[in-house]
Amino acid sequence: MSLNVSILKEHLSTKNTVKEKPFRISYPVAGLIVVTLCLLIISNPAIKRDFHVKYMENLQSFNGRSIVLVRDYLRVRHGQVRHYDYLESDLQNMEKAALLSAIVPAHVGQEIETAAKRLSEDYLSKLESIRNYVELSKRSIGLLRNSNAVLSELLAQLTDELPVDADSPIDSRVNVIALNIVNSINEGQELTQIHKHINDFAQFDNQSHDLLEQIKLHTGMVASYSKVLDEADAYIFEHADALNQPREISELYLNRHNMVQKRSVWQLRIIYFLVITLIVALVIHAFRKNLSSHKSEFEKVTAAAMANDSLHNSSKAA
Repeated sequence: MSLNVSILKEHLSTKNTVKEKPFRISYPVAGLIVVTLCLLIISNPAIKRDFHVKYMENLQSFNGRSIVLVRDYLRVRHGQVRHYDYLESDLQNMEKAALLSAIVPAHVGQEIETAAKRLSEDYLSKLESIRNYVELSKRSIGLLRNSNAVLSELLAQLTDELPVDADSPIDSRVNVIALNIVNSINEGQELTQIHKHINDFAQFDNQSHDLLEQIKLHTGMVASYSKVLDEADAYIFEHADALNQPREISELYLNRHNMVQKRSVWQLRIIYFLVITLIVALVIHAFRKNLSSHKSEFEKVTAAAMANDSLHNSSKAA
């Protein structure tokens, strides 16, 4: 009996020795996967879609703003509009959009934010210069309008005082000179040419001295205000066309946004792959462990049955 039991024990120990070891996931490997997942999740930039859409809408709102500003300026400049509400609204909207362009979504990084702020400040500085010329033009447009109105009345008064029947050569000459004055003013000729006609007229008509002096005064004012407006026109047209900072901001932002978005997509793919790998490894580990447990129980039951059979056979032999 003791011989059979010893043989059974030897058989089981030999079997356990050659038994296949159950699969075990490496804890360092699992830890490395978890740490890698955490790092990828932390480093993956959070792109706020709503913020990105609103930021792009603001940048796109710059398109055509300079053209609208020049259009509304010309409408005021040539008297098509008698108020400055549209022009002021254009400037305010451009300033507001420039300030908002400096508030960049965080996912593009500090470098793009710094560049956007610099370009926004440059835009606002140039826009402030344009505003100064617009304000200067407002005053000049108003004074020019008044001087032209007064000048029209003075010219009408001058022509009303001309002799109706120009029988004498002097009267004919006076009428011709008066017509030259009116035409030269209406055609916008040089101030020296206008004053020459006025001086010629004064040689034949001493009674209109005060009227002629007023005409001289207002033609000089018209020429002065027109010069200021010509300078304002040139500056506003040139610098409004050169407001390219929003386009530069848009290019910088979109390039970095697209790059960050691509990197984010790849990081998400890696995260998904690692998560799936970890889950599959854990499932396999759990399955092998469960299978090993059932196998161990089965071997114990088998060993006990074999021991009972051996004991029973030994009893019969005795």
